[in-house]
Amino acid sequence: MSLKLIKSARPAFLVLGPITLALAVAVAQWKGVEASASLILMILLAAVAGHVSANAFNEYFDFRSGLDQQTRRTPFSGGSGLLPEQPELASHVLVLAWSSLALSSGLGLYLALAHQPALIPLGLLGIGLVYGYTRWLNRSAWLCYLAPGLGFGGVIYAGSSWLLSGAFHGIDLLIALVVGLLASNLLLLNQIPDIEADRLVGRRHLAIRVGARRAAMVHAIASALVFALLGYGLLSDRLPLTAMLALIPAALLPAVLVRTLGKPLLMPRLVQALGMNVAMTLLLPILLGVGLWWSAA
Repeated sequence: MSLKLIKSARPAFLVLGPITLALAVAVAQWKGVEASASLILMILLAAVAGHVSANAFNEYFDFRSGLDQQTRRTPFSGGSGLLPEQPELASHVLVLAWSSLALSSGLGLYLALAHQPALIPLGLLGIGLVYGYTRWLNRSAWLCYLAPGLGFGGVIYAGSSWLLSGAFHGIDLLIALVVGLLASNLLLLNQIPDIEADRLVGRRHLAIRVGARRAAMVHAIASALVFALLGYGLLSDRLPLTAMLALIPAALLPAVLVRTLGKPLLMPRLVQALGMNVAMTLLLPILLGVGLWWSAA
């Protein structure tokens, strides 16, 4: 039973949280702060538990709404497929969602009270995003688009950086924006294959509101903004030259854009674009963290 429930947490999609935390650790080291291993471990557990909860709620509510019976799954969208195959596990998935949220909330509250009480509102925002994303936020185009960015860039990166270094600096805002745009873009592009199925169950996210091609244009503009922010950080000396490593994933962007902005928008080419977009989203913060660590070494 427990092994089957792991599928509803979508383990392959849980890597962005640890990568975001690793970036925050690299930033703290670059600032000259040595964070304790126990603090990093607690933040990691809180971040992963929150992501597990969001995924499990998504699985449960998508099954209850009938979306899972309508959607056409790809390796990057459409859910895990667990509950359509084994509907008797629905209540167990809901328990996993609530228990993971309780663990994440409890750890977050402890960390805030022990280190930075000012972070409590940020934690409340995280709880709202986890529970509200599938229930309400995906019925608002721009709130749905911004929610992943607020979760990863705002809650996980900003919260982690504040806890690790004891302050939030201008460079943290720049990096939070980069991480946030990457996360929002990841979800936006992954929603395109599900436009028709999502529309049937009442969702009104950005890809539904503006259509696949305009959603791809929003993705393109936001992706360009990510690299513009990095360029600004480098040219203004807010980032060290070794952070230029983070520009390497830009090599993937033209291939993504050709497949998403070209006509016609074919599913095989779209799935290729989704894969390359995932690679860009994961590689950029990894390489940025390596560049900052290299500069601090």
